[in-house]
Amino acid sequence: MSNQPPNMVRLQLDVESMRHSVVHALIDHQGEIQKQVEAEVTTLVTNGHLENKIKESVRRHLDTTIDEAVKHAMSSWTRESPTVKKAIQNAVTDALWQTEKK
Repeated sequence: MSNQPPNMVRLQLDVESMRHSVVHALIDHQGEIQKQVEAEVTTLVTNGHLENKIKESVRRHLDTTIDEAVKHAMSSWTRESPTVKKAIQNAVTDALWQTEKK
């Protein structure tokens, strides 16, 4: 005998029965579901929705790529530029002196 309480076994049977019923209902309506899906996809493709989504995605990825490229270029430039290094060093020194004065 199971270690589960009787109401738990009943619940499991009910859920399994419901799942079985839903699966059969979906199978019975498979052709109708397929037609609806095809009609919706056709509508989205022909009204420009798919094209717009692709353009949005390309813009978003392009923006991210550009941001990363600029970030990398700036990082390389700041590491290699004596002027930038000196400016950062001066700013840090000034900030440290201001902290010590307080």
